[in-house]
Amino acid sequence: MSSAPFVLDCPHCNIALGEVGDAGFEVVCARCRYGYCAFTAQVLRRFSRQITLQGRATRQNGIYKRKYELRLALPGGSEQAIDFVVDGHDDSVIVRSKDHVVIVCATFRGEVRQLLQVVNLSRGETFTLASPDEPNRTSARRWAWITALVGLVFFTKLFASLIAALSCTPLVVFAVYKLYRSYGPPRQKITPEAERAATERGIFLTRKNELLQARADAQRQMDEARGRRSRLLALKKKMEFVGEDVYRSKLLDADRALQIVWKMESVAAQSVEQYDKQVAVLEIEAESSLIGTPEELGAVLETKQAELAGLRDQMEELEIELGAIDQVELLLRAG
Repeated sequence: MSSAPFVLDCPHCNIALGEVGDAGFEVVCARCRYGYCAFTAQVLRRFSRQITLQGRATRQNGIYKRKYELRLALPGGSEQAIDFVVDGHDDSVIVRSKDHVVIVCATFRGEVRQLLQVVNLSRGETFTLASPDEPNRTSARRWAWITALVGLVFFTKLFASLIAALSCTPLVVFAVYKLYRSYGPPRQKITPEAERAATERGIFLTRKNELLQARADAQRQMDEARGRRSRLLALKKKMEFVGEDVYRSKLLDADRALQIVWKMESVAAQSVEQYDKQVAVLEIEAESSLIGTPEELGAVLETKQAELAGLRDQMEELEIELGAIDQVELLLRAG
């Protein structure tokens, strides 16, 4: 489906859980102990319609939900249909036919309990539909309301005073709400070995994500430098066609700018290569079962980080030098 695996973060505590390839995966978060499964798919068909629970009245807002139905093509060649409901009447989950998506669900002992997220890889958007502890919040609110009604009657009779009842009931309601919230949805038990492995995997994925984001920035800098060079070359060609004697000073500025932009492109390309090497080092360490602690990883990557720091310094110096050339920005805008 997608050339680069999508990294799933825990929807509850926001730590990296694993890479979702074409095969998908199931995991238990080592911190919150909630279970999740995720799989990739391609959207074949998408349909949504508005459900009116209560029409808009003169003094009251309408209550609406929107139902979605997605027909998905799975990597193995099979198809699967999923449907879900979102509050509101606006079309808020934007996916189109042929978009590649990741479906994230809450699980308990291998059983899918709830759809949590639809991640549109083609458009770079994540649509959160629910939280893994949402059923528990609903239950806590329901029992809090019941406690409020029962407590109000009970304390009124006990103290023979409505004021005393109103003073005591909120405390009991708050305690009941916190009690039910503390239970949480079903959490799974994992062995100490599995917990340690999950923690180490989270360290690896977090570090890898940081490197990939930095690589994307370096790639963007390289693309921008390449675009600048192309515009400057095209503009220089036009000026030479008109006559070197007419644009002599601007041609000199363009030549200086071209040299700096070429150096910037070269430095950015070296940075991309260094980030690729760091990612490879991480993957080798993980696949060799050598990954252990952040300190060990830091020692492995220390040399590469020093090289990258030098490249970043060079890029900053080149940006300053380029900005000091008269007319460069005007030349680029004119191109």
